[in-house]
This record gives sequence, C-alpha cells and structure tokens, in this order.
Amino acid sequence: MKEHHTLFSVFNRVLFIRTECRYNLMNKHKIPELTLKQIEYLKKFDKRENTTISQLAEELGLSKPTVTEMVKKFIRLDCVQKEQCSQDARVYYLFLTEKGKIIARLEQITDDNFAKKVESRLSKEDINLLIEILLKIL
Repeated sequence: MKEHHTLFSVFNRVLFIRTECRYNLMNKHKIPELTLKQIEYLKKFDKRENTTISQLAEELGLSKPTVTEMVKKFIRLDCVQKEQCSQDARVYYLFLTEKGKIIARLEQITDDNFAKKVESRLSKEDINLLIEILLKIL
C-alpha cells in the first residue's frame, strides 16, 4: 500500500511540474485567460496562411458575424492582426501575431519545456530507462 501512495504522489508531482511549465509560459507572455474553444480556434487559425474571415468562418463552421466578433476580440488581445490585400482593397487577410502563435502552440511549447526540464535533471541512461518503464505502462 505504501508503494501505491508513493507512486500516486510521484505521478501527481510530475503532472504538477508540467502544469507549472504551462503556467510559467502563460505568465511570461501575459497570455489572457481564453476559453478552450477560443484556443482551439487559434490552433485551427495557426494552420492557415492568408486567411479571410469568410474562409475562417467556413472552416470553423460558424457564421461570419460570429467569427467577425471573435476576430475583433483576438485583435484587442493582440493575438491576431489584419492586413488589407494589395490587389483588392475589400479583402483583409488575418494573421496570428507572435502572441497568437504562442497561444495556438501552447501545449507543444509546454511539452518542449517540460521535456527540457526532465532532460536537464536526468542522465541519458536514466532518460532511456524512464522511457522503457513508461512504455511498459502503455
């Protein structure tokens, strides 16, 4: 029973360290609290280049007015910028700002930071052993 408690405690601490990496990243870049849905929209947005509100609305399955309001909020939060098309002044292209890219890639960056933290504390042999043990769980 003692091993069970210790195992649970160690797993919780590991998960806490990963969560701490995420929050440190959020605080460092002053990322506002966004809903999970809004972060998902930024992730989809991140996969596109030179997108318009109409294209984004179609891809997200939302109405154009809904996406327009969402984009306005993202612009206010400095996550998205809008640039007028040089060939057609009626068209505006949307781009993620650096802050928007960080939010969209938050989980990936968090995982990278967590992995670096683990790698800085363990030897190559210990890392390989940890991988081997964790693979047994999967």
